[in-house]
Amino acid sequence: MNIKKAPLVLLRICISRDYRRLRSLKIFDSGYYLSCKGQAASDDLDPLWTYVKTGLSEANKSLKKSVGWSQQADPHPLFDSAFYLLQYFPNGITQNPLLHYLHSGWKSGYRPGPFFDPAVYGERNGWAEGDGDPLTHYTHHGKLLELSPCLSFDYDFYFDRNPILAGVGAEIIKHYKLHGASIGKSPLPIFDPQFYLQNVGEGRLAISDPFSHYMSRADDSSSLPGMLFEPAFYVQECDNSITLEEALVHYVTCGVFQGRYPHKRVKELADTPVVSLLVPVYNPDPVS
Repeated sequence: MNIKKAPLVLLRICISRDYRRLRSLKIFDSGYYLSCKGQAASDDLDPLWTYVKTGLSEANKSLKKSVGWSQQADPHPLFDSAFYLLQYFPNGITQNPLLHYLHSGWKSGYRPGPFFDPAVYGERNGWAEGDGDPLTHYTHHGKLLELSPCLSFDYDFYFDRNPILAGVGAEIIKHYKLHGASIGKSPLPIFDPQFYLQNVGEGRLAISDPFSHYMSRADDSSSLPGMLFEPAFYVQECDNSITLEEALVHYVTCGVFQGRYPHKRVKELADTPVVSLLVPVYNPDPVS
């Protein structure tokens, strides 16, 4: 720590319970936060203090200004303030969104963002409620296993489409949020960022992260994630056993293997073609 900065940090620890809590949990990602703000590390000597002071007002202001969603300077790659507010507090909140989640939101089963599902994380990484909030647990333990903490970001699919990023590992969601999303990369099969942006009414707001924008308003039946997927139709195909918000992820992880149709036009095709794939191999292991 910068010696000149130490007395100021100590003072802030003493006067701000929120600052003290986030600092002790070591969950705040200052590099990610500053990158979202378009700043270098040297521009803000204590980004955590800046976030504590402004996080609540910026989140509520953004919610009203965008009439829904906008990319914000968030404190963690897996905590999406706009998503959190839209899902659980569409009229705003009186507490810093991240601190609300860490204090009580996770206990109510709230998700911190579209790319973190506590139930999936628990199944894949062994987290249980007795271990404390799952986002902090993931930050210090689960991330090391390099398994996706959700069904809405398919690591294998993303690395297959972007093999040059294979060495990024668990940081891939962070890389996607900062770089991939804005240049049209998709975290999930079927979701087509270009198609979505052309058809969504808030294209200017959505361009920084089309998928997160879609997930924040997936309950709108007119919101189509791709040319070949119609959520409202798919929900009917599933006998209304799932919601619009669950439709896309359900199809990619379950429906496609159950032979369910993703779109009315696909179901009504007179002829359904069969596609065969020939894969060349050399000297394979006959046992495997």
